[in-house]
Amino acid sequence: MTYNNKYEKLAQEVKSLFEKEFGQFSMEDFLKVTKLLGANLYEIKPDFDEFYKNLSDDERRLVDFMMDL
Repeated sequence: MTYNNKYEKLAQEVKSLFEKEFGQFSMEDFLKVTKLLGANLYEIKPDFDEFYKNLSDDERRLVDFMMDL
């Protein structure tokens, strides 16, 4: 598999997951998810359970969705 094909396949899979979860792919949803991922990647959380417990319901739903990726 070439470099481009690998990322094109991954992009299609991500798009499909968004369509399954939200009914369609939208940049608004995508940006919310990437913002949440970015925040989580740069904040060292020693205890994931404590971190997860403090999320809002919407944030937990997005984390759960991204973990399924």
